Amino acid sequence: MDIQHRPPVEVHYVTNCLTLKLERETMSSTVHHWDFFGPEAAKTAEHFKKHMTEFTHKQECVPVAEGFFSAHANHTCYWIEIADPQIAAETKKKMRPQRSLPRTDHEEIISELVSSSS
Repeated sequence: MDIQHRPPVEVHYVTNCLTLKLERETMSSTVHHWDFFGPEAAKTAEHFKKHMTEFTHKQECVPVAEGFFSAHANHTCYWIEIADPQIAAETKKKMRPQRSLPRTDHEEIISELVSSSS
């Protein structure tokens, strides 16, 4: 039986990606941002991502999404989207992001930055 013909309740358990897609549609996720400045901002943000990978692994959390964006040449922001509200709160408490926003607000910020930089 292929995946298209399975009952919907079983699809939830096929892979983490599908589970995360379902969680993203049913839960409001939080996006945390960490800003880094200076000529080494990109390298520092990349290094910080390693710490976040370790943290999320210890929390047994698979992020919904993560990435980087830059507002200007000497700025890099690392961001991570977390669906579970308890893990999002723990991340905010222990990893101290500069901003913690609902996913919709994060999408607006990224859109504004992309349109203003082009």
